[in-house]
Amino acid sequence: MDSQRLVSVVIAVCRTEFFETALSSVIGQTHDAIEIVICDDATDGLAETVTDLYRASCQWPILYLRNESPLGADACFNRAVAEASGRYIKFMAGDAVLAPDCIQQMVAALEVNPQASLVAAHRQWLNAEGAALQENLATRFRVSEPTVFNGPDIVGLLGEFTCDFIGELSSVLCRRDDLLALGADLFALNGESVGPLGNLALYATLLHDAELIMLPATLTGTRIAPQQLTQQGIEIVGTDSDHLPAFHRLIREAGWASTSLDNGWVGARPLSATQGFTDFNLLAQLSAPLPQRLNPQQVEAWLGHRVPTPEQQTQIDRHLADVGAPSLLVVIKDFGDAPEKVQRSLDSLGSHSALHAAMNVVVLTDATVLPTLALGVRLNTVAIGNLNTAALLNQVIETQRFDWLIVIDAGTQFTPFGLTAGALKLLESPDARAAFADEMHRRPRGGLSSAMRPDFNLDYLLSYPLLTAGHWLFRRETLLELGGFDEGFADAAEFDLILRLYEREGAGQIIHISEPLLVCDLPEAVDNPDEIATLQRHLQVRGYPQATIEHTLPRRYHVQYGHTDQPLVSIIVPTKDQLPFLQRCVETLLHITRYLNYELLIVDNNSETPEALEWLARIDALGSAQVRVLRYPHPFNYSRINNVAAAQAKGEYLVLLNNDTAIVHSRWLDELLNHALRPEVGVVGAKLLFPNGRIQHAGVRLGMDGPAGHQHIGEPGHIQGYMQRVQVDQDLSAVTAACLMVRRSIYEEVGGLDEEAFVVSYNDVDLCMKVGALGYLNVWTPHSVLIHEGSVSQTHVDTATQQAKRKRFVGEQLAMYRKWLPT
Repeated sequence: MDSQRLVSVVIAVCRTEFFETALSSVIGQTHDAIEIVICDDATDGLAETVTDLYRASCQWPILYLRNESPLGADACFNRAVAEASGRYIKFMAGDAVLAPDCIQQMVAALEVNPQASLVAAHRQWLNAEGAALQENLATRFRVSEPTVFNGPDIVGLLGEFTCDFIGELSSVLCRRDDLLALGADLFALNGESVGPLGNLALYATLLHDAELIMLPATLTGTRIAPQQLTQQGIEIVGTDSDHLPAFHRLIREAGWASTSLDNGWVGARPLSATQGFTDFNLLAQLSAPLPQRLNPQQVEAWLGHRVPTPEQQTQIDRHLADVGAPSLLVVIKDFGDAPEKVQRSLDSLGSHSALHAAMNVVVLTDATVLPTLALGVRLNTVAIGNLNTAALLNQVIETQRFDWLIVIDAGTQFTPFGLTAGALKLLESPDARAAFADEMHRRPRGGLSSAMRPDFNLDYLLSYPLLTAGHWLFRRETLLELGGFDEGFADAAEFDLILRLYEREGAGQIIHISEPLLVCDLPEAVDNPDEIATLQRHLQVRGYPQATIEHTLPRRYHVQYGHTDQPLVSIIVPTKDQLPFLQRCVETLLHITRYLNYELLIVDNNSETPEALEWLARIDALGSAQVRVLRYPHPFNYSRINNVAAAQAKGEYLVLLNNDTAIVHSRWLDELLNHALRPEVGVVGAKLLFPNGRIQHAGVRLGMDGPAGHQHIGEPGHIQGYMQRVQVDQDLSAVTAACLMVRRSIYEEVGGLDEEAFVVSYNDVDLCMKVGALGYLNVWTPHSVLIHEGSVSQTHVDTATQQAKRKRFVGEQLAMYRKWLPT
């Protein structure tokens, strides 16, 4: 055999029922130089028997290795690669199948492109019978021709979105020398295991300084079985939830993460081309169909219409002249010595003539010449020298007189109506201590994107200060009373000041100007140690001495409050029949949940099927103190069912959980408690995924599709969301009761779920609104992940006619409007 073209097919055998089919597909390859290395991790001896059966007639040498005890697929591959001698390595699971020309096509592609370290092809998922499963978010992507992708771009995308479009290990081929250079454990990142994401860890390590080739042909079949579990959605969706944070962190720590908030574009070229990449929006391909949002050109056009008519402007000018416009100091940071950018910022002030008399500008710069402007003596400079940002700003505060201060970077522009809208809002809010407005961001590839910030949102601020803690307006008295900007956190000066203001006074006098004020470059998510340091300081001040900050995705923070209490949690699961769903919910909860101090209350609402009655009777007969069956022998009333169970619960905290959910994340309950144990929090909701991996719940938005609706519903689970909001903790008006945690005392204080007005729909939204009206926060966290089928109870358990259901639904909608629309 030609040693330069020798391919070692390394087979990890963890299940033996399909091994003979897998081995046969290797033996039938058209490539002319193959060796087969089998590592047997099963215990039944069948793989060895099959190997012996085929060895005599196989034209390729076969090396059989056996583990004394099961070690897992990764350990099998590590051992097999160490024993292999081929120039190329073709990974293969013991239940996969290869197309006859799979290896031949892959080797030919790598031979054409020495810069590539990995070649993959489209793959098909198969069920236990070998039939093709429907394509999904992971398998749907296919190139139209052999294509080369820029490896660092691919790693940057995987480090944030983690959609395994490359495929399982059976889908790839690489060079053995590249693997040997990685050490003994091919599937670790920086020596740390990432569990089921081990294949992505390998791909990232191989591609961070190389290229990826993808072939259009379907060359591998991956068996996803058993079929029943696949259909139920718990075999694949969400099973990596425990390891995603570590994977994201390790990619960032390795310096391979993308710092662009427009991440998702990668360099691509045909394999037939020898050099040069063009931009390719891979994320859009992986996420189709895309949500309906304004494109950059539409956003720019919308902004162009945000200009008062001449008559309106005359009235505004007259009003400002009568009441007196607030005195604004604009500080422009010119740290890059870019006079053209300074000029751009100054020019944008010209459209606010009514405010000019009350406006001053200070440019922080070492430049000796500044552009001319009508501001005249009201344009000043401060030399940067060796001073940091905070010291420079404090110097400005001491020497300048103003009512309000805003700090921008050179090149940032004020929108035509932004400052006027801001001035009017500030005049309406004489007690305001600080304010922030919406923004427009210049996209790296042209056009604008909007950044319409929510009203003050504590958890969003702490999780994502990059987009929430910049370009604030501060009243001069606020700055002086807080002692100015802290030079110890110079690179997070505004964020630190906002936190200190909140620590001192809360958020009552922080206002939101609901109008784009600025047009600036899309921020870069470059690590900022000062940001983390002041966040840690803030948590200490608020009484969380054991709090930690998990920095996973760039500049997105997951705050762990470090609570020591471990209260009893009562998990309430209403059910009627639908035994497969209920079994899946209960069994995954009992087997996977890491937090152990809970009781499970299964509330039976007149089950009728023999299998459900038998199963419930068996659970009841166990006499378990942790798992109890309660009976509700009355017509379906979701609110009443939960209230009855809550009255019998023993826990300090309640979890309302639908029976069509499945637990895939061991820390799901810990993450809910992480917020629920905070005294200012009332309700906590989770991230719920449909079994196909798309989002079922990422928070409830009022006024969407009626009184309220689920935001991002149906979008891929890996997306960022608008302003990265699917990736971080935040406060919302409401969350769904499909999985909702609430302190029992608060639940009782607001009267639980409304049994009269909201029998089926909107009871959870009403609950959250009642809790919010008491001053508590409703928090949604993406760090607690479950599977949720959606509407099973309403579709299958509620026996009312469709006409009656529709009438009731409309009545509950009207009840929501009557109760909450005035507020």
